[in-house]
Amino acid sequence: MTLPRKRQCRLDSICPYFTRFPLTFPLSQLAENNPQKVFDPFCGGGTTPLAARLLGSQAYGMDSNLLAAVISRAKLSSLQPASLINHAAAILAQANHDEIPPAGEFWRLCFSPSVLRDLLAFRSHFKTCLISELDAALCATIAGLIHGPGNSIRGAYLSNEMPSSFSPASQLLTDYWAKHGKNPPEINVLDAIARRACYLFADCPPPVPGQILLGDNRSSECYHPFRDIDCIFCSPPYYGLDAYYSSQWLRMWLLGIEEETPGRLDQDDPACYTRDLAAVWRHCAAISRPGTRLILRLGKVSERHSPDPKQLLTDSLEQSAADWILDGYERVKTVSPKTYRAFPFSLPAERPPVEYDFWAHLET
Repeated sequence: MTLPRKRQCRLDSICPYFTRFPLTFPLSQLAENNPQKVFDPFCGGGTTPLAARLLGSQAYGMDSNLLAAVISRAKLSSLQPASLINHAAAILAQANHDEIPPAGEFWRLCFSPSVLRDLLAFRSHFKTCLISELDAALCATIAGLIHGPGNSIRGAYLSNEMPSSFSPASQLLTDYWAKHGKNPPEINVLDAIARRACYLFADCPPPVPGQILLGDNRSSECYHPFRDIDCIFCSPPYYGLDAYYSSQWLRMWLLGIEEETPGRLDQDDPACYTRDLAAVWRHCAAISRPGTRLILRLGKVSERHSPDPKQLLTDSLEQSAADWILDGYERVKTVSPKTYRAFPFSLPAERPPVEYDFWAHLET
């Protein structure tokens, strides 16, 4: 089956960076199983739900991080751009501007006063209203606009010059802007939202039934809305690679989140990590049909100091006490990510040197 690449790339550009570096599987692995209901218990930025949508499968997912869940929900949206633009305009028009502007050199250099004022209006709204499809799509759209190398296309981003895929530490950015004499651009926020909304949502794939849940995937209670899954397609956070908050802190600030949220797999001890992963496989088995396929990618952060992904996966499947049968695995050829623009900031985490694709099924 040939997937429409153009549509995938356009929707995926809402927020292109996920903490687990680019770990997208070849979508043929999903297409070959012809699933009816696809579930990703680590849905992150929504690559799996979007792939399921492109296949015409029902798309379900879960993540413990609100930003990730919002972006995933946006990728299942079928709203017209005019709806997002009108909603954004209404929020700005009705804003009480009761958010106190953050103080400090970073905020003065990152956004112009008018841009920061509008972002604070959206932040005030999103802190209490992120349930509807409309709010999720608008929030994801603004999250994609909030920072990036905007001098290449004027008005493409709202911030001073910085990477679009991650947010370096505020002091590093402040020093960089001051050293190079860079000032924040004067941008019409509503115009920028309108351009991005038309780009992302003017030609969406057909809608499919689905749901993205914000929750701790180690808890059985979070799985109650899901039933009769026939394909689990995911990439758990690699042991030792836990950089989502530190790399996406500015986007999370937009949602009112100013500290790491709970609910992530234990990253401090391999035994605890394996235990947490086993709980996920156990709960996934409980909502799946006999014969359900489990397709996942897992890697290691450091060649020397990280546990073997094969051992972590096999141990977690065994500890799950579910009827998962491991069918095989294959090492993935790792490719260094492309660099589109040079900034004097290192990536939030090193590129995983070893990655594997695993295939398992639930015994019938």
